[in-house]
Amino acid sequence: NRVRYATGFIRQLLVLCQRSFLTTLRDPVLLRVRFVQIVLTAIIIAIVSFDTAITGPTVMNLEGVLYNVARDMNFLFLFPSVNFITAELPLFFREHKARIYSVESYYMAKSLAELPQNTILPLLYSIIVYFATGLVRTFSKFIIFSVISILQVWVATSIAYAGACIFGEEGLAVTYIPLYILPMLIFGGFYINYESIPKYLQWVSYLSWFRYGFESLQINQWTAIDSIEGCPKNGTLPLDCTASDGLGLLARRGMHTDRFIPDVMILVAFFFIYRAIGFVALYLRAKFQKSNS
Repeated sequence: NRVRYATGFIRQLLVLCQRSFLTTLRDPVLLRVRFVQIVLTAIIIAIVSFDTAITGPTVMNLEGVLYNVARDMNFLFLFPSVNFITAELPLFFREHKARIYSVESYYMAKSLAELPQNTILPLLYSIIVYFATGLVRTFSKFIIFSVISILQVWVATSIAYAGACIFGEEGLAVTYIPLYILPMLIFGGFYINYESIPKYLQWVSYLSWFRYGFESLQINQWTAIDSIEGCPKNGTLPLDCTASDGLGLLARRGMHTDRFIPDVMILVAFFFIYRAIGFVALYLRAKFQKSNS
C-alpha cells in the first residue's frame, strides 16, 4: 500500500526548507565561525603568496596555491557538513516514523538549505585568494576559478552527506571518512605525476575528486601563460626552471588541456553520485528503523 503523509511532497519540501534555514539563522555563532575560518584561511594564503610574479623559481609557489585551494575547498566544508545531518537524525527518524514527511523531501530540503552558504563562502574565499596572489587576472579566468571552487565544495558536502547517512553518527563518520579521503588526496596530482602512477593504482586517481579540481584549476591558470620569466624557450633550461611556458608546466604533471571540460563534468557527476549514495543510505536507515519499531 502507498505510504501516506500528512501533506504532499511540495508542501513538505517548502516547510522543511524553511525550518532548515531558520535553524541556521537561530545559531548564527556557527555560521560566523565558518565565515571567520574561511576568511582567515584565504587571508593567510594571500599574505604568503601576495602578488607572486611568474618566474622559474616561483612557479611551484603558484601551483601550491592552486592545490591549497583544492584542499581547502574540501576540508573547510566537508567535516562541518557531517554534523548538519547527524545532529538531526534522531528527530528525522521520529518524524518520519510518524509520517509527517518523506525521506525524499527531508533530504532534498537539507541539501537546498545548505546550498546558499556553500556557494557564497567559497566565492568569498575565491575573491580574496585570486586577486591577492599572482594568478592570471582576467574576469573570465576568475569566474572559471570560482565555479570550480564552488563545485569542489558541493562535492565535498555531498561526500559528507553520504558518510553521515552511511555511519549514522558523527564520531564514526569523522573517524572513517579520512581513510577514504587520504588516498584521494595523495593521487590528486600535486604529489604525484598522473602518468607515473602504476597501472594497478590508476583507478584510485580516477576516483579522486581532488584530481579533477586541481587539474581544472591548473589548466585554467597555465593555458594563459605563453612564457615564464627567466626560462628561455630555446636552449637548455636553467635548474630553477621546470618549463618555459604554461603548456610545458601542464605536460610536466601529465595534464592536458583537452581534459578541462571532462574534469568539470566529472565534478558535477560526483556531486550527484555522492548525493544519491547519501539518499540511499538514509532511505535504508529509515526503512530499517521502521521495521525494528
